[in-house]
Amino acid sequence: MGEPHGVLQLAAIAKRDGHETKLCRLSQRDWASVLERWSPDVIAYSAMSPEMPAFRIADAQVRAWARDRRVLRVMGGAHPTYFPDVLNELGLDAICVGEGDRALSELIRRFEQRGPLSGIPNILRRGEDPNGISRELITNLDELPFIDRGLYYEAAPRYRMLAMRGFMTGRGCPYNCSYCHNHAFNEMFRGCGKIVRRRTVDHVLAEMKEVLTKAPHIRLIKISDDTFAHVVDDWLITFLTRYKREINLPFYCLMRSNTLSKEMARLLKEAGCVSVCMAVESRLSRS
Repeated sequence: MGEPHGVLQLAAIAKRDGHETKLCRLSQRDWASVLERWSPDVIAYSAMSPEMPAFRIADAQVRAWARDRRVLRVMGGAHPTYFPDVLNELGLDAICVGEGDRALSELIRRFEQRGPLSGIPNILRRGEDPNGISRELITNLDELPFIDRGLYYEAAPRYRMLAMRGFMTGRGCPYNCSYCHNHAFNEMFRGCGKIVRRRTVDHVLAEMKEVLTKAPHIRLIKISDDTFAHVVDDWLITFLTRYKREINLPFYCLMRSNTLSKEMARLLKEAGCVSVCMAVESRLSRS
């Protein structure tokens, strides 16, 4: 089990902008009482396709509560990115296509100031052409605050004492595996900047140290990047060297089998890697 990094990143950005945030699990049963107690101005969903039946049920309760209120309902995540029809299906105010770090921040700012919500990169509103919106990728990941993990453990306290924590060292995957959404994402954001981006080593290690200070019971680090070690370069060598010296905990990561050289295996092992996860891709031939 790992923290939902995307949601917690957006929550941290909202807090940085001066807003109060609350995280609710999709399995929440007493939506009406939560909405009454919290009375949110903006309700943001993060959805993957298998979760959509549960989201439809939850959103029906939200719409009933928000009927006579000025509330912004926006959905982001994989499902609206690849299936934008959900915008009209649920009658949402907007969806976020791709990364929402700047998009949600700007959407909330304009909603708060009662300004127009159109023309925000990665934001699609009802009646707009999905192919006509401007798109952007965050270039400098160090400009983003550390994710708000406390919000997650407030919503799911039983996970607080887990001995593993996950960290993202970057974004984007250079591969086009048929089973994964990244091939569609890479095509959708082609020409918007570098797909594969890394945080600086300083930034990643600073977050790890902050988390370990607050949770000294941690015994395993999960590097949650879609593909962590895909090339032996200066960044990887510097990170692994400093990780061993400054963090020195066993870690787990995801990678592709075709990138695993003897040199990479040695570097990972020496830094403390105890497990790697690889997926097997199968392409069906067409007759």
